[in-house]
Amino acid sequence: MSKSIETFAAQRVSYTTDLPVYEVLKRLDAAVNRDSEKNIVRSIRSARTPKELELRVREVAGDDFGFFFEFNHSNWLKMYLGSDDVPEMHVYTIGNPILAQSMLKHRPASGLYVPLRLMVMGRYADSNRGTVVVYDLPSSMIATDGEGELRDAAVVLDHKLEALVQEVTSAMCRV
Repeated sequence: MSKSIETFAAQRVSYTTDLPVYEVLKRLDAAVNRDSEKNIVRSIRSARTPKELELRVREVAGDDFGFFFEFNHSNWLKMYLGSDDVPEMHVYTIGNPILAQSMLKHRPASGLYVPLRLMVMGRYADSNRGTVVVYDLPSSMIATDGEGELRDAAVVLDHKLEALVQEVTSAMCRV
């Protein structure tokens, strides 16, 4: 048995908005097609060919992201602390297998970071007083060597994720 440790610096991105957390969550749910009967996880499991996978993923996510999972930290934390003075904290797992394969084929360990995760948090316990959306920049975790096709694919992911977060946090947007 051998062990190795690789040190790298990830970049954390935060977007802050005055929008209430539930508005941002509603927009995010719509943008990742959360309520669709066509679930991206089911689409992945049921596909038998690459063409079928691509078709099913595009039905759910288009060229962007589909919903995988949401974990609400605020629910259990309020119970554990015995206090309602806890801001909303929701971690979303979102992704697109078509985008993921463009990285996984170069570096299988990039599967540690795809599908992506982002956190939507109320700025205060009063969920109407603003929201912060936080994520780690995909290219800073996936393309640690900084060059080539892997880097190019990860940068595409960076741009798509940034566009999604800007869309759901913008005061001008109405999803």
